[in-house]
Amino acid sequence: MNDPVSRRVLRESVAVTLTNLVAMRQGSFGSLPSPADSPRIVIEGPDPDRILLAGSGVVTGYGIASHSLGVGGHLARYLGAATGHGVVLDVVPLPSLLLRFAPAHFGTIDLSGYAAVILAVGVNDSFGFTTLSSWRRSLTTILGLLKDRMSPGGQIFLVAIADPTSSPLFRDRPARRAGARAHVLNQETRRVVRNEPNVTTLEFEIGDVSHEPRLYDASSYQRWARQLSPPVVEGLLRRRSLS
Repeated sequence: MNDPVSRRVLRESVAVTLTNLVAMRQGSFGSLPSPADSPRIVIEGPDPDRILLAGSGVVTGYGIASHSLGVGGHLARYLGAATGHGVVLDVVPLPSLLLRFAPAHFGTIDLSGYAAVILAVGVNDSFGFTTLSSWRRSLTTILGLLKDRMSPGGQIFLVAIADPTSSPLFRDRPARRAGARAHVLNQETRRVVRNEPNVTTLEFEIGDVSHEPRLYDASSYQRWARQLSPPVVEGLLRRRSLS
């Protein structure tokens, strides 16, 4: 990791981690399990849709020990049942991801075989590392990269930043500041993608979660996947109708 970009990614990833540790409630983060099994979920069926789910926030799977019980697993099952096709869904957790470094991560992935890319990013940006102009510029860059590297008709889904004040992970004061920032960043995302036919924003509400040490469990991720799935189903079916 000798090139300047890699060193900068490392420095800012460390900064994000330290900031989040300050924002998190005492002891919560370190006690959470996270998936340690294969990050690929396969739902059997004809002519499977390949999907890449990457990013921070709900993608990381904090509180569970298997990707099958996380958003990726539940989402794959919902999509398979709704479309009648198989699903091969790859999960790439990037807990410290900032939007401006998304192109560096995706630039090394062969995206040509994916029917859809679902990107969850912004929770780290909302805690104070990203200006609105930087967000806009980075969003335009990553969308351009994805469209260039995906096959024609590939669907792109951007998961909006969930309200940090709804999460028991974060302390109240930094969560309120981040929540206000998340609102502004989400508004800008909707504006940027408004006229992009193959780009869709996905939204979900954290809702009620356990305040026990595990915080999130399989039922939490199942609820979030259920909220996220309808626009993804629509996008996958639209892609097939145009091919």
